[in-house]
Amino acid sequence: MMAVALVVLTIAIYSASFDHRHAAKSVPTTERIGDHAPEAVRGLLSFVDSMRAGGSAAGGRELAAVGVRHVAAALGAVANSTGLNIDAKLETIREHATQIERDPRSRERTAQARAAFRALAVLFEAVQQARFRGLGPDVANVSRAASSLRPKYRLVDQDDVVQEFFIRAASAIRAMNHEMSSPHQASDISTA
Repeated sequence: MMAVALVVLTIAIYSASFDHRHAAKSVPTTERIGDHAPEAVRGLLSFVDSMRAGGSAAGGRELAAVGVRHVAAALGAVANSTGLNIDAKLETIREHATQIERDPRSRERTAQARAAFRALAVLFEAVQQARFRGLGPDVANVSRAASSLRPKYRLVDQDDVVQEFFIRAASAIRAMNHEMSSPHQASDISTA
């Protein structure tokens, strides 16, 4: 119980000092999550860990498109396991990812990424309000990161902002997954 309080306090302190330049080194996603995490959640966390470790040479549109798909899959898995169906909205977000990959115009790719990030942030808020009321700060961080993508610049020039969005999304997904898997929360979710 004390460890949980310490983690919550650490997250609260970190959230209050949100800084894009240092966030990639500050929010852990490499902690063990156990066998209870859906495959899509594991996929997102692995993607973010690899991205943060510099294991991907891809940047710009490739990073954005692949990351959007990972976040959509993980959020869909969390939502579905709590009884929420957001599949139709996630399909629209996946279409944005396809446009990010295919559009030859750099500003249009950025616009598609921005639309996908914002749509994901809205879905995070909906899932949080429906089942994870205590995770408002985590989801607020996702929304702030989504709003940080600047439409006038190419994606490749904003890799730090793109990565920050994925880090924040992975952190919120991890928190949601943790709440789903904790015994006291599992009964609350099933009766809500």
